[in-house]
Amino acid sequence: MPYEQLADIYSLRAERLRRMSSAHATQLAESMDEFIANLNRFRHPSHYFFTEEHEFDVFCSESNEPLGCLRTVSKLRVSAERWNEIWS
Repeated sequence: MPYEQLADIYSLRAERLRRMSSAHATQLAESMDEFIANLNRFRHPSHYFFTEEHEFDVFCSESNEPLGCLRTVSKLRVSAERWNEIWS
């Protein structure tokens, strides 16, 4: 996917997250802002994915310089109670 599309997608996601008040939403929006800024410097990111309860999406430049790491949580991997705890 071209970096411009990634930047647009993550800009919209960050904007939505900034309307939420949880610590997770705040942290994720800040991580996305950093990633978007780095996308504008390096145009061909690689993507790595690690998972536990939290999933870590790591984006790197062609020379493997980190561009961003987004710590996310899949609703499929946690209970409804834990999901509400994370986002409240």
